[in-house]
Amino acid sequence: MTVHEMRYAGCSVPLRYGHTTMTIRLAAEWTDVDAGDTLEMVTDDDMVPMTVEETRTVSATDAYVIANASSGHSSYQSLGEFLGVFRRYYPEAGVDATTPLTCFNVTLQGDLPAEATDSVEVVE
Repeated sequence: MTVHEMRYAGCSVPLRYGHTTMTIRLAAEWTDVDAGDTLEMVTDDDMVPMTVEETRTVSATDAYVIANASSGHSSYQSLGEFLGVFRRYYPEAGVDATTPLTCFNVTLQGDLPAEATDSVEVVE
């Protein structure tokens, strides 16, 4: 098992409450992460340890479909919107529909906070 530090945009609430179970990253930057590894998700206010359950490297087009099918990731209205987000995250990469992205399915290490069982609205 290897520990990797990964920056997560925004606050730790979606992570800590189990609302985020997937993150998608530029594949070229994350070639050494495997199932069983730990991602220390560093946020603006916290660090949340997550266990990598599965990694899957696919085209950006396929990652868009996977993200929209996952309840643990933001959804997008169109492939163009999805690509726009990744172009902002990786302006130097020239992200297009064929760019390899890696989808990481993750779980929170430890128990969810007691408040997580309550109905919580998360604004991203």
